[in-house]
Amino acid sequence: MKFLFHFIFLLFLSLPTQAQEYAPLLQEGKTWDIYHWDSEFFPSTISGVQCFIQGDSVIGNVTYKHLRMRYILDDGEWPYLPPFHLGTNDYFYALMREDTASQQVFSYFTDTNTGESAEVLVYDFSLQPGDTIYFPQELSLPPDINNCCFWEAHLDSISSVTLQNAKVVRQFHFTFSDDWSYFRNYIESLGNGPLLIPFTLDFEFGATMGCVQLNGDPIWGNCNKIVGVSEPPLALSSIQLIPNPASSREVSIQLRLEKATPIRLQLFSTTGTPISPPEFHDCFPGANQWTLPLPPDLSIGAYFVQIQLADRLVYKKWVLY
Repeated sequence: MKFLFHFIFLLFLSLPTQAQEYAPLLQEGKTWDIYHWDSEFFPSTISGVQCFIQGDSVIGNVTYKHLRMRYILDDGEWPYLPPFHLGTNDYFYALMREDTASQQVFSYFTDTNTGESAEVLVYDFSLQPGDTIYFPQELSLPPDINNCCFWEAHLDSISSVTLQNAKVVRQFHFTFSDDWSYFRNYIESLGNGPLLIPFTLDFEFGATMGCVQLNGDPIWGNCNKIVGVSEPPLALSSIQLIPNPASSREVSIQLRLEKATPIRLQLFSTTGTPISPPEFHDCFPGANQWTLPLPPDLSIGAYFVQIQLADRLVYKKWVLY
């Protein structure tokens, strides 16, 4: 009996250990709520988008999935707070692909200025503690590993996270060569806000992930903030502040729309204090321009112009010197 016990024990040790099944990131039916913030200027979130995967494109025999997004809107008043609702328009943003065998996720980007294109590694779930990875600082153009466009990160450890659907996935903890304090980890199947979408949309702020759902069921985060869908859709081509920076206390807002819609304009300090009263205008299809009245004693410094449109809230930085 003792011999039989040892034989069974040795046989058990010789059996191959079953590795944890890889949980893919890019799944249709999955949504990510990404909220934008800036720790220096704003103590809270200021805007948000919901990202999702829908459709694909083939480039050089490689299939890339479409990362799309819709805006997460509040009631248009400061500060940006729930309850939120979704804009009715959705927008194409990026091409992404996932190699489930290597457990790596890539994005394909084209520099609109040079026409140069490249595939960039944005997630590597095969890393082991002690490995080094280079994250792109900007996801709007192909980075070069020899210049300023990468963060060097070292994987310190891997821990386990249990999602709300009871699935256990891995969380990767990094130390960065530069002080990129708000991004220290990513999670298998979920990713991370700053790497899921580019850092800059209509403004220059950081991003954090607030909720992830799969086929409408929450699997991570606080998913009770969005209560409905907005009315009506809006197509926006561009927004510019002129002059910017400015030496005089006057700023014009230029934007181009594809549909008529009301607009609300207001100047805020970097701490979120209203500087000017809200201005309301009617926009028309095509080019539109207004001058925002400013206080004559406005101090030199940085400010933000809040632009509230039918299906989005946009902040543009403006500097008076």
